[in-house]
Amino acid sequence: MLDCTGLLHLTSLQKLIIERCPLLENMVGERLPVSLIKLTIESCPLLEKQCRRKHPQIWPKISHIRHIKVDNRWI
Repeated sequence: MLDCTGLLHLTSLQKLIIERCPLLENMVGERLPVSLIKLTIESCPLLEKQCRRKHPQIWPKISHIRHIKVDNRWI
């Protein structure tokens, strides 16, 4: 589980890459920082699946990000 709570303090964070986390399935916290423009998730099969399905536990935390790339595909 990824704890996003601390990331909210990174107010100028624009790009985030999450990769090679095969057991990562969920994110804890309200959402990722509003400053994020691009989120890339690679080689995280469980989290990728949740994002592609716009799972209600994940999607509200990332839906504000303009460019989301999951497993080399834009969603």
